[in-house]
Amino acid sequence: MFRKLVFLYAILLLLAVSTQARLVAHYTLESSTKDVSGFNPADGTLVGGPTYESGPSGFGQCLRLGYGKYVDCGNPDKFAITSNMTVMCWAKVNLWLSAGYDPLVTKGSATWRLQRWSTTNTMVWGVNGVGGVAYVVGNIPVNDGEWHHFAGVYDHANLILYVDGNVDNTFAATGTPSTTPSTNLWIGGNSGNTVRFWDGWIDDVRIYDTALSAAEIHDSMMDLTSRGTAGNPTPSESAQDITRDVVLSWTPGEFAAQGGTHNVFIGIDFNDVNQATVAVPLGVSVAEGLDVNNFDPGTLEFGVTYYWRVDEVNAPSSPGSYKGLVWQFTVEPYALKLPAENITATAISSIKNNDPNDTINENGLDPNHPDEHANSAGMWLSSSTDANH
Repeated sequence: MFRKLVFLYAILLLLAVSTQARLVAHYTLESSTKDVSGFNPADGTLVGGPTYESGPSGFGQCLRLGYGKYVDCGNPDKFAITSNMTVMCWAKVNLWLSAGYDPLVTKGSATWRLQRWSTTNTMVWGVNGVGGVAYVVGNIPVNDGEWHHFAGVYDHANLILYVDGNVDNTFAATGTPSTTPSTNLWIGGNSGNTVRFWDGWIDDVRIYDTALSAAEIHDSMMDLTSRGTAGNPTPSESAQDITRDVVLSWTPGEFAAQGGTHNVFIGIDFNDVNQATVAVPLGVSVAEGLDVNNFDPGTLEFGVTYYWRVDEVNAPSSPGSYKGLVWQFTVEPYALKLPAENITATAISSIKNNDPNDTINENGLDPNHPDEHANSAGMWLSSSTDANH
């Protein structure tokens, strides 16, 4: 029922300016546990037989969980968040389990977790390492047969628990979130306490490495941010050996595609690209007001990793802008070293004690200038002609 009420608010958000922090992980759960964040993806694995069912109205499919049925997303470095953070999802309770602390999204029991509070009818957001063990307990009953949106935020000043886009409760806390013990991230379960599970439905799980504002949580809750931002970058995220004359391209956000423009930022420092604006470019290259979804950055440097971002500027009919994610790629190296053990050199003639394999095994290179050949030891000659002539 709440989803119908919040829909009107979501439409108003189209008139507002939206920014997007880095999306560390995003599981849409549309017949897949694929991480679609584009940031070092950590795809999940179904454990115990969860099934896909029709999700909240307008949101496609969701995942039906139960006792022993969860998603294991592994333990990549990107989940060891020590900065501000936001964890969110849509969920509905089928049945509270007797063990209590029914988990939605957790990184074990000793790092961070978004879950039911004990055996009550409310939720809790907890983060270890923040003032010891800090948690904010909710007040809003959620076992009512309805879909609810839950979000836990840490901003180095407070833990904030949101239910349906509204602040349920806050708790003052400071410090660095714990990353130990190093446990897997589970959706619908807790890898640090394997008798705790979520019996119900879950959809659209997102993890950010920043503290989203209330407006941004509303925006993500109704999926407006992902609709408004650019996506599907070419080169793909973290691509290697890209040619120096690459032309960058992307899929426009839904609202920019209706007559808006694009601002492109590209440079060699992640933070500069992430924080740059048209007015304050921070030394990165900026292409403003593009009316096509591609950009030629010119001839790039060999072996350099470039970071780039596309901000979508909406058409006048849907004013506002959407800050894009920061993508990266690495340009091809100047030269590619081949493994000599897989190559054999032969010659029709060689002087005594000269091996033609010295041409490929680095034996003939100048140690002070490895891109140049020496003119003494280690060289190979096919005849005794003076090598200096």
